[in-house]
Amino acid sequence: MILILGEFEELGASSSTISLNFSKASDSDRINQDDVEALGKQIKNLKYISRPVYTFGNYQTEFEDHLIFFMGIDSSFMQMYTPELVAGRFFTPVEYEDGLPSIIIDPMTAKRFFVSTEHAIGQEVKIEVEHQILKGKIVGVINYPGGDLMNTMLTGSGTMTDEIPLFFYTTARTIQHYFPNNSRSMGIMLMAEGPNLIDQVNAQAIQLLELRHDNAGLGIYSSQNMGDMLEQIENIMNVVTIVISVIAAISLVVGGIGVMNIMLVSVTERYREIGIRKAIGAMMNDILIQFLTEATFLTLFGGFCGLLLGVILSRIASAILKFRVVLSIRWIAIAIIFSILIGLIFGIAPARKAARLNPIDALRYE
Repeated sequence: MILILGEFEELGASSSTISLNFSKASDSDRINQDDVEALGKQIKNLKYISRPVYTFGNYQTEFEDHLIFFMGIDSSFMQMYTPELVAGRFFTPVEYEDGLPSIIIDPMTAKRFFVSTEHAIGQEVKIEVEHQILKGKIVGVINYPGGDLMNTMLTGSGTMTDEIPLFFYTTARTIQHYFPNNSRSMGIMLMAEGPNLIDQVNAQAIQLLELRHDNAGLGIYSSQNMGDMLEQIENIMNVVTIVISVIAAISLVVGGIGVMNIMLVSVTERYREIGIRKAIGAMMNDILIQFLTEATFLTLFGGFCGLLLGVILSRIASAILKFRVVLSIRWIAIAIIFSILIGLIFGIAPARKAARLNPIDALRYE
């Protein structure tokens, strides 16, 4: 859950998206590049503004075509989300300006079609959108914002891989140049100077757009803050965490009761042993520590077995479902500590029973 929240945080708590309400908007209300330039000059506390475009097409290989989500971005988009460069390079200023057919892909696509991210660099690709062809060259491989989470969702089932679009990136000018009749706007993305300024920036942006398009009060434009989304996701995660914690606590109590019963049976079966030890000089504390130690080692062994099983199952699930597994040393340590505590807490009653036995009664026990 921490990993999922971390992936969303990569998208930026200071960012938001302003989009059209298509049920109310007309062609004259659409956000254009002139709007982007005007907003960039007039809005205070605005750090970056981007207007990505997209289209759907087919990536043509020798044997078959694959559906792709073809996204056209600008330099501001890359500065806002700072994706991790895995291989190759980012787009150059000339490519952004001239709309050259350069393409960036993600590691999942690179490994699927080109064996590795390094081998993907320099490969020629052919993309078709409504019978229009773009022949481009792969110049880079990036982990896009939220990429680990997206990869997990996209590859959750091997049978779904061909049904879900691959992600290809180029410049916004490239899509507008090669596919002028099929490029669609994703609205505009804004990033404020800080998370506390994003609401102010959104309000100013919507007000300026309404003034420029003369549609004030019609609800044509709406904003969605990434910070608000993060807060909602975190609330959901907190509820899920509480539910899982309650289930885990019940499991621990049930397991502890089982350990206590086993130790009580062990004490009963070892009355003579306890009697002999006390007869030759063992003190109450010696017997108490002996049985507490046995209970602790019992639960610790169970904890290690559970950890080993969890690691094995997570690796198997990772290989089958194609998602990344993160093993936290801190939580492994917490699991071991809880295993020890369960042994100590639920081992007290059997240990006290053994320690309080009268040696004469214990030696007479059959």
